[in-house]
Amino acid sequence: MLSFYLLLIFYLIQYSLTDQCPSIKSCICSSDLTIISCINHQLTDDFFPNLDIQFPQSTTILNLSLNSFTSINSLTNLNNLQILDLSYNKLNSLPSNLFSKFPQLSSLYLQNNSLTTIPKTFNEISNINLDLSNNPLNCTCQLKWIIKWFETINLRKKINCPEKDFCLNKKNFLTITPEQSQVVYENDSFTLNCLSNTKTFWTFNHQYYSSNSTIFIPFLQLNHSGLYTCHSLNQNRSISLHVLNLQLNHFCQSIQMDTSKGYFYWPRTLTGQKIQLKCPFGSAAWYDNFAQASYICSINRQWMDLDLSQCAFRTNISREFDRLLSKNQTNILAKLVTYVSKQNLQDIQFDDIIFLIDLIDEEQNKTLYTRKNIEEISMLIYRLTDFILQIQQDFIQIKQYQLALNRLRFILEELLYRTNHSWVYVGKQLTAMTLESPLPPTICFIPNRPLLTIICGIINRHFKRHESKLATIEFPLPANTSHNHSSTFKIIFYRQATLFTTNMKINNNPVIYLKPVTSIKISPVKLTFFGESNQASIGIWNTDKTAWQMKSSTCKIDQQNIDLISTDCILTENTSLSITYLNNFDGNKSLFLNTNYLELAIYVSSIIASICFFICIFFYICCHKVYLMPRSFFHCLINYWLSLAILLPLFAFGIRQSQYLFFCQFIAITLHYLCLTTILWLTLLAYCIWQKLYYIWSGKGHEDDDEMNDNPKRKSSVTIVDYDDDGLPIMKLKAKPIIQFYLLAYGISFIICGINVAISRDQYITNKICFLNNFESLLALFIPIAIFIFLLLIFVLAARINLKRLTKEAIRLRNIPDETEIEPETTNDNDNDENNLSSKPNETLPIIIPSNNLNIEQGLAHMDCRQSHLDSLCSSDMDHQHQPSNQLISILFQLFLLIFIFLSCIAIYIHPLQSYNIPFEHSIYNHLYGIFVLLLAFYTLAFYILTRSDLTMHCQYYNCCPNRKKKTFIKSII
Repeated sequence: MLSFYLLLIFYLIQYSLTDQCPSIKSCICSSDLTIISCINHQLTDDFFPNLDIQFPQSTTILNLSLNSFTSINSLTNLNNLQILDLSYNKLNSLPSNLFSKFPQLSSLYLQNNSLTTIPKTFNEISNINLDLSNNPLNCTCQLKWIIKWFETINLRKKINCPEKDFCLNKKNFLTITPEQSQVVYENDSFTLNCLSNTKTFWTFNHQYYSSNSTIFIPFLQLNHSGLYTCHSLNQNRSISLHVLNLQLNHFCQSIQMDTSKGYFYWPRTLTGQKIQLKCPFGSAAWYDNFAQASYICSINRQWMDLDLSQCAFRTNISREFDRLLSKNQTNILAKLVTYVSKQNLQDIQFDDIIFLIDLIDEEQNKTLYTRKNIEEISMLIYRLTDFILQIQQDFIQIKQYQLALNRLRFILEELLYRTNHSWVYVGKQLTAMTLESPLPPTICFIPNRPLLTIICGIINRHFKRHESKLATIEFPLPANTSHNHSSTFKIIFYRQATLFTTNMKINNNPVIYLKPVTSIKISPVKLTFFGESNQASIGIWNTDKTAWQMKSSTCKIDQQNIDLISTDCILTENTSLSITYLNNFDGNKSLFLNTNYLELAIYVSSIIASICFFICIFFYICCHKVYLMPRSFFHCLINYWLSLAILLPLFAFGIRQSQYLFFCQFIAITLHYLCLTTILWLTLLAYCIWQKLYYIWSGKGHEDDDEMNDNPKRKSSVTIVDYDDDGLPIMKLKAKPIIQFYLLAYGISFIICGINVAISRDQYITNKICFLNNFESLLALFIPIAIFIFLLLIFVLAARINLKRLTKEAIRLRNIPDETEIEPETTNDNDNDENNLSSKPNETLPIIIPSNNLNIEQGLAHMDCRQSHLDSLCSSDMDHQHQPSNQLISILFQLFLLIFIFLSCIAIYIHPLQSYNIPFEHSIYNHLYGIFVLLLAFYTLAFYILTRSDLTMHCQYYNCCPNRKKKTFIKSII
């Protein structure tokens, strides 16, 4: 159990450390959790404490603008935060430890707030981009230090506190913010602030308006347009405010965008205006000045001419790509290959791939234009593509990424067409070549190696390969073709269909691209894919629709089984063909009809076994009054059979239902759960046998008469209910609650599966079967099962040891002639264990081995054992129908059968001996599974039903003597 708790703690820690986007409707997060935007939702200070999930530590850009925050003291520490936007809020103060909470902060936007002062600790920061515009700063002597501080930082806009306004306490001064007239929009918020060392008041259009120094208008209306004047003694300052009507549509709406060069928010802007924003990550490699991004609001009220050329890229890898381009090098592709080959593939992000494909496209266009070094450039582009295909495709559903991959595929095909006939590329994810097929006909095969290679030879000329293959390509002799003619084909083999992106289910099967370039008008070709393809269909890539076409006149399926699918295709001159096989794309909407003959053994055996287990459950429940066994045995057996009765048919009919995502995940989770409960109930059955034997051997809870008289309130867990012919007591263990067994079996399994689902539900589905899809996720099944099996073996071994002790003691007691003839013996310390039972008269060994007098035993069974599984007289200690040693052997036999069933299930889907090319390998595994399942079912039915005398006697009595009472039957037996 210690290992289980350690595993549970590991899962909890892993889940707690997993960064997630806050599960609220007010925020939008990027896919990599680096950018979080929570703008324009009128959020208040209660937002931060009420977050169910805090902002992830991977956050680099946090936008909280256009809200109603007055303080950010509750905002959690973010060690990687670089840009914080708090503009257009109601902040009246800043925490002094702001830069300690965000040590990587480089840009801070605080414009249009209500800040009157700045913490003195900010003076220690110099490398920061800051915007404090439109804040009513109190320009007193205490704040004069900011003048020198502003010289050390990058202040975007000047504040309304010139140096001459500080410490002006001896003469009158008056300033207002903002200083210039404003053009604003209807329903926007607006703040006016008047600062003076004397009493002030405001007028609106020369009429008295307010005596407060600050005017805040939360929602501007058209009637707020006019002249606002702040008066102080003999001084005054005025500002004109013009509110625009939103219905006139003379502006561009505000937008926000997440680009490869950072996050940008473009505010609502009048038509004809050009907006410039500072680049979040600095200047590009080619630009040395202050970098800005620009966007123009056209007269048509549309944003146009976005210019981000001066900005640096967000990721380090893209910045390095940009640096290589800025040097105007002629061998840029070679530099890119060298740089990318040194990078960790997990560090390459979405923006890097898009930028790299853009560079490949640009260099390919230059090569096709100059027509120089086509073979060399093609080799470099193919190597870069190989790197891209090795990256885990977590963003395959993004439209921009799909378009980039389609462009890359066209580039590869165009380059291959222009290379000479001797050009060959060998890579991990793709291989390409030009094949000149001589006559007689040729066959090529692609072995399953780390480096993909196309190996070709002549058919029927001792060209045999015994290693496992991914695919073969046969070029038979076309009809009416002279024997001195040869064919030429351009071939690309992809290990996976990553470059063929669609909106349908992701296809991870190989793809073959073929293009004949000879003068023959019609070229036949036979393609064979090796893999689990018995339910697959051939797919032809439709370039116009960017989708796989299942039905085509170009190719017809020739052969199909569990190991391969073969098709005959007809190619025409200069017409390309991209072909693959698609699992579960046949449009079959039925849930349980995906069957084939080779799997018939699985279906039949699972159904028969399930029926056998339900028969056992039915007999035990209906005839529970006649069974001679403890109720703990009864409950363990019932639940053990129930788990098996559901598990086996669910495996047979449900593990292949991968075409329905949610249904497939439900099946996978249920299979995981039932596997654990099955082993746990069998383990608990072994524990119950050991517990009964342990109580009997140790006499736990059964005290002698003197001890009971001294302490009459002390209860015993073992009582003597009768004596046999030899004078030995028949003991009964008192009933204990059974709920603990249910909590252990179903509760532990539920916790393990629940933690696994909470971590990631995607690990319960693959493209082929509905089960755990990688080795790490399988540990959640293997480790608990290994622990349970280990505990089961310990209980069996301990029970076997106690059984040997009890057997020896029973033989010794039966050899004693009479109690009066036994002389007192002095018990030595060394003989305490051996004479434990004999030294205590009231703890004499009970009967645990069935009596030789079967008639008496059966009579007792029918006389007093009507509530047998409820710990009655005859079933108080053990299951009297089978010797304890036989029960232990039965448990071990069932355990081995379960292990063999599990191993055969694994072999069905991984084919461990595939490299040896064993004929009918898949069929052998299916039939082994069926044999083991049926053996377990029939053994269970025979051991627990057919060989039980209590059940057979009960059935014979009620069938032959339905009108006779039970007492008459017992008397006849006795």
